[in-house]
Amino acid sequence: MQRFYERLNVDRERALEELPDLYTDDIAFFCPMETRYGLATFKRSWEFAFASYKMFEFHDFTLVDGSDNFALFYTMKVQMRVGRPMETPVGALFRVRDGKCHEQIDYWDNVGGVASIWVPAFRGYRWAVSKLLSGGRSVEGTPGRMDPIR
Repeated sequence: MQRFYERLNVDRERALEELPDLYTDDIAFFCPMETRYGLATFKRSWEFAFASYKMFEFHDFTLVDGSDNFALFYTMKVQMRVGRPMETPVGALFRVRDGKCHEQIDYWDNVGGVASIWVPAFRGYRWAVSKLLSGGRSVEGTPGRMDPIR
């Protein structure tokens, strides 16, 4: 699956020819933006993304293999028609049947990703979420390493 995502960076829409080899006809795909059932609708979703975004890339992969169920963590970099590119950490769970993925669940911070295209909006978003949900500032302490979300 990682090779497919890496190929998307280079071949873009042409890489979609691999979908029938990787996914079942009855694929169920879930993410923060959409739910898609069936290979044809799943493919249309990819086609829309490539037609809509100036940039759509995947990098920094980590695979957690459980054979029939596995997770792939990566960074998705998207640039819409306006604003700067947004890099969003993604966790994707793949469930396999007969050697193909029949269910994929992608997790990412949709609102934070969109807010990140404009720095003041992202800072406001981080401030509000940190204050309301964690009771503190968005960054506290002495960093020993770079914050991957900033």
